[in-house]
Amino acid sequence: MRRTTITATALLAVTALVGCSAAGPAEDRAAPGTSTGGAGVDASGDGGAEATTAAPVTVGEHPYVWPCRLLTPTDAVDLFPLTEEADFSEIGRAVSPGEAEMAEMKGTVSGQRVYSSCAYDFGDPARTQAALKIDQYRTEEQAAAQWHTIKKFGDGKLPPRSDPGSPFFEAEQALRAMIKDGKKSVGGVRLPGLDDRILWRVGTNEFVATTGSVFLTFTRKRDSGITDDLTKRDARLAETVLTRALDRVGDPDLGTPTDPWFVQDADWPAFLAPCSLLDDEAVGLLFPGVPLEEVALRSVDAAPDVNTASDSPAGRSHDNSCRRSDVDDDHSTELRVQYVAPGDDAEEVLDSHLSNLFFDDPTIRPGRVRTIRAGLQAGGLYDVDASYVLVTQRRETYYYALMDRYLLELEARQVAKGAGQGRGGFPDLESVDTYTLKTGMEVVVENVLETLGSSDDSASVGP
Repeated sequence: MRRTTITATALLAVTALVGCSAAGPAEDRAAPGTSTGGAGVDASGDGGAEATTAAPVTVGEHPYVWPCRLLTPTDAVDLFPLTEEADFSEIGRAVSPGEAEMAEMKGTVSGQRVYSSCAYDFGDPARTQAALKIDQYRTEEQAAAQWHTIKKFGDGKLPPRSDPGSPFFEAEQALRAMIKDGKKSVGGVRLPGLDDRILWRVGTNEFVATTGSVFLTFTRKRDSGITDDLTKRDARLAETVLTRALDRVGDPDLGTPTDPWFVQDADWPAFLAPCSLLDDEAVGLLFPGVPLEEVALRSVDAAPDVNTASDSPAGRSHDNSCRRSDVDDDHSTELRVQYVAPGDDAEEVLDSHLSNLFFDDPTIRPGRVRTIRAGLQAGGLYDVDASYVLVTQRRETYYYALMDRYLLELEARQVAKGAGQGRGGFPDLESVDTYTLKTGMEVVVENVLETLGSSDDSASVGP
C-alpha cells in the first residue's frame, strides 16, 4: 500500500454538514436496479480514458501530446525490468495555454513550452525510475533550436589558438574555457551507430531527441529519482524508447491521459480512469470560473494480486488517483479510487484506510474504529452504498463514497481567504465547504455509474 500518513493528529473534529442531507448510511443505499456493471472495460492502457477537457488541448497550433501515450505501459513491460509492485505516474495539461500565459513564458529561460512527464517506478529495492519528459514548444522552430543548441555545445568547436603575445589571447582563452564548460555541462553528442536524431548529454546523463514541436528527454534514476543511472552503455535502450516515441508523434490518439493501469483482472473490480471521473463539470462545481490547467495521475500496481497477502484490508487493496490544479497551485482537487480486494468489503477498507492515515497503522482495532467513526458525518449521496464526510482538527475535509467494491475519496483545497504566508513561504490553504465538495462528488458518482453501466447494464450497486 503506497499511501502515507496525511496528518499527525489521531483525533477527528465532528463538523456538521452545510446544506447536506443528514441521512445515515442506511438511507444512502442505491435504489434497486441502479446500473453499474464492472466487466468489459478496455484494459489495453492505450484507450478508453475520456478527455479531461471538452476542447482539444493545443500548444500554439499543435495538438498537445500526453507523455505516456509515447511510452505506454505495454512499452514499459517490454523494455524495463519491472516488478509486480511497479506503477507509473503521468503529469500533463488539461487546458491550452492562452496568449497571456505564453507571453509570460517568452521571457523565461525555458521559453514558450509546456512540460509533461511519464515516469515508471520499477518497484525494485533500488527504487529505480525511468522517465520520458516532454517539452512541447509553441513552434517547431523553437524545439529544433533547443536541439541544435545542445548539439552546438556538444560539438565544442574551439577557436584557433592565438599567440600568447596577442592582445586577444586572454579573451580567447576565456572563450575556450567557456565552450569546454558548456560541452561538459549542457552539450550533447551523437553516438556512432545511433539514430542521428538522438543526442547523448554526458553532463546530465540523458538522451534527447526532437520532432515537430516536441522535444523529448529520456532519463533513468535510482533512489526515487535522485541518483543518475543512465550511461552511454544504455544507448540502445534509449534509442528504442525515443524512436518509438518519435514515430508516434502525430498519431491522432495522443490527446487524452493514459489509462492508469497495466492490466485488468477478472478477480478485481474494473479499474477506472480517475481523470475521466473528475471531469470539467466536477471541477467547475468545485471551483466555479477557475481553470485547473495541470493534471497528475498515478496508476495501480503492475500485478493486481501483489498485495493480497497483506494483513489489512487497505493493504490488500489497490488505488489510483487524479489530481488537478491551476498553474500556481492555488486551487487543487484530488480523486483517489480504491479497489477492494477479493473477500473484503468497502466499509472494512475505509476503516483500515483511515486507521492508517491517522494512526499510521492499517490494522483494524475496535477502539480506533470507534474514534474514526465518531468523526464521520453522513454524506447524503444517492446511488451509492454509503457516503461520509470527514473533517479533521486541521479543518481538512474528505468526502467518501462507497460503491460495491470501490471506495472513492475526494478533496479540494484553495488559498484561504486573507491567507498569509504559511510553512515554507507558501500561502495557507483551506478545504472547500462540505456542500461544494458534495456537488463535485455527485458528478464523480454519476460518471462512475455511466462508465460501468455502459459496459454491463445488468449489474448494480448495493443490495
